[in-house]
Amino acid sequence: MTIDNEVVIAKLKMAHEAIILALDDIHKHFPSQRQLTVAAYNQVKPYVRHLQESLLGCFQLQKDTLFTHLSSFYSADRENMKMIEFLREDLKNVKIQSLIFFETHPADMGDLGGANFHSDFMNLSDLLAARIKSEQTYLLPLLKSSFNKS
Repeated sequence: MTIDNEVVIAKLKMAHEAIILALDDIHKHFPSQRQLTVAAYNQVKPYVRHLQESLLGCFQLQKDTLFTHLSSFYSADRENMKMIEFLREDLKNVKIQSLIFFETHPADMGDLGGANFHSDFMNLSDLLAARIKSEQTYLLPLLKSSFNKS
């Protein structure tokens, strides 16, 4: 399978923007208190659904094919290989933590998704912000360089 460099990079950037927008929307629409009321949670649910859809789209772009391409291209570059492996393993952790969050707080649930929504969301938000920063700082430049030279 060939990877279209410009498309992958553009789609990753759009996925980052969609995730950041969804996170911002949730931050704006839930009260700062630790426990949400049912009414407040119902207002947040569409944004939780949007976040979930945006994350799934971003995860779809980062299949093994992408990391295999990078590993193949940078096979002789030990430093970049370490970064690629870190990004691959970190992605697994982000997927697991996201899955736990969305199973605990499903967007289609009729009532509160648990009393810990606020702290769970803040933890997920911090994790996603760090992942996006890593992707923008390391993954996108690695991809761009590998596509320009391959």
